[in-house]
Amino acid sequence: MKRTYTPSLEELDRQHGERYYTVTTGTPGHKSDSATAYGTLEDLVSTADAYIFSAYGEAADLDRYSLRISYAGRELVKIAHVGDGPDSAQVMPQPAGDTYEVREIDALAEYDDPDDPDEMPSWVWNTSYRLGTFTTTGDPARALRDYLRRHHGVTFYRGRTVTEYDGDVFEIVDRATREPLFAAIPEA
Repeated sequence: MKRTYTPSLEELDRQHGERYYTVTTGTPGHKSDSATAYGTLEDLVSTADAYIFSAYGEAADLDRYSLRISYAGRELVKIAHVGDGPDSAQVMPQPAGDTYEVREIDALAEYDDPDDPDEMPSWVWNTSYRLGTFTTTGDPARALRDYLRRHHGVTFYRGRTVTEYDGDVFEIVDRATREPLFAAIPEA
């Protein structure tokens, strides 16, 4: 069972700050429309009626439109009837714990002396691919391996990899070559 808590709008606003959010609007029985809007959560909630008017015209019946604000795929706030005003905004329950973005890493080996056969390469991230997110209140290294196993079928032979932590990012690296394979990056 996932543990959640419901923060206040001010708490969510402090946590996320000013950024781009996904705003989804719609009416019952019709297709929803999504757009990106920049600002704080409080600004977007307080100007929800202006957002509906700008998207659908001045003749839009505010009581029929709903508005949802999300970030990184997580719904933060919903307003069931925009006509009820900003006080009707409902903050959605959020996961309790720390959230991490999981990335698969494509790294390049760099050598100080390419002619030295005993030199271990240093690895530089060439690119990375987003696999998803997980939230945990426990050990993030264990949660990262569990996430990879459950959601992507990735398993590791015992002793072949090690999880390293640089104070910010958790990386699963090949024990022999030190090549980074996967990473868990904390979300703000």
